[in-house]
Amino acid sequence: MVRRSLIAALTAGALLACSGADENTGPSTDLSGTYSLVSLQQGDNPVLTPPIATGTLILTATTYNVSITAAGQQLVDQGTYQTNGNSFSQTGTLGQATGTFTRSGNTFSTDLTTAAGRVRSTWQKQ
Repeated sequence: MVRRSLIAALTAGALLACSGADENTGPSTDLSGTYSLVSLQQGDNPVLTPPIATGTLILTATTYNVSITAAGQQLVDQGTYQTNGNSFSQTGTLGQATGTFTRSGNTFSTDLTTAAGRVRSTWQKQ
């Protein structure tokens, strides 16, 4: 059960990594595209990077579909998201998460809170 909670938190964290602060021009940002996982961390645990943790995230203007493989398990989540300034919130099949984000070029990073705790992640737009 603890392992599933970790993976669920990492999945939620992965999604939140895909928003963009420095290119935000209004209350929401269209982040449409396909992204690859760069890194993932829950709490004070070690940072996970490929090939230990891999993932793909597909975003439309308001929806997401994410698949992450970490610690030998694969999780899939889908739902809706929205941005406001540098804030990000999402609601999906695995629950809700809120946090902040930054974007530098095609690299996105977030620091967020989920039901399982703090999660930080980074994604690269393909």
